[in-house]
Amino acid sequence: MDLILSEWGWYLGVMKRNRALGLTCVASSIFIVSGILASASANAAASAAPAPAAAPIDPKVKYAVQLAKMKEMGFINEEVNLDALKATNGIIDAAIERIINMLK
Repeated sequence: MDLILSEWGWYLGVMKRNRALGLTCVASSIFIVSGILASASANAAASAAPAPAAAPIDPKVKYAVQLAKMKEMGFINEEVNLDALKATNGIIDAAIERIINMLK
């Protein structure tokens, strides 16, 4: 928006100078205004475009390191481990605590 305002300010400055010199040039005024409007619409279209959505990551891939560590610790049920990791955003200590609390 600041760019558009600065371009309009420039345009108005040129028009005041031309008017002070007794010059009028409708064709160049139309050209300048159409350029400003084209720039504004291009900027608006670029900023309005939504960002592409990230593809969902398979939880087995996302938590592969944590699953391997939990298996080394003796927690061999991958489905339970994966559910606990998803619930704790991949925090191994919290996932193990969750599994142990489920067993009580």
